[in-house]
Amino acid sequence: MKWRGGRAPSPPTWSYDKRDNQAYEKFERRVEIWRRQVQEYMPLAEASLRLFTAIKGPPEDELQYLPLADLDHPQGIQLILDTLRAAYQERPINRKTKLLSDYERIRRSTGESMRDYINRYARCEAALQAVGINVAATYDSEARGFRLLESSLVGPEARRSVVVAVGSVLEFPRVRDALTLLYPDNRPAPPCLTATGTHVPAPSS
Repeated sequence: MKWRGGRAPSPPTWSYDKRDNQAYEKFERRVEIWRRQVQEYMPLAEASLRLFTAIKGPPEDELQYLPLADLDHPQGIQLILDTLRAAYQERPINRKTKLLSDYERIRRSTGESMRDYINRYARCEAALQAVGINVAATYDSEARGFRLLESSLVGPEARRSVVVAVGSVLEFPRVRDALTLLYPDNRPAPPCLTATGTHVPAPSS
């Protein structure tokens, strides 16, 4: 096989917060992308050794007893992934519990723009979808729209503006689009409300 010239892509490193329950999945995806790229530059056995030497910190401790002959092998990259998966991949039930808890508690933060909040909300639903929990099958569109509006913590006046904008139909896409249009990035979002209905002051700059 004729190898591609030039500098080969650098292997990914492990740089995740220990509290990130998706750390392994993120790393595995980056490795899979890198493996497809690097196989045009060198044999996979050599790529495996490069990946091994790029991994530092606690994950390196998990790999230190792997036989060199197994690492210097076309299946070495897969061996590294399998070893880290056993050490770092969270049990599915624990991950589902954490994601559901995050979804139930999601609220717009003080000082957070409406777009950033909506994007964070959408990522939370997408993460649940990835573990087999389809929120759209649990809540109908209006229930999801109402939940999005409630979690945005806007006050009565802003809420009325949203209801008028959606034509009193609280379907999720309508509420999402109304919040984005009424409070674009160049316009401050309404202050967040506390549980008692008072405004939470934005942090001073």
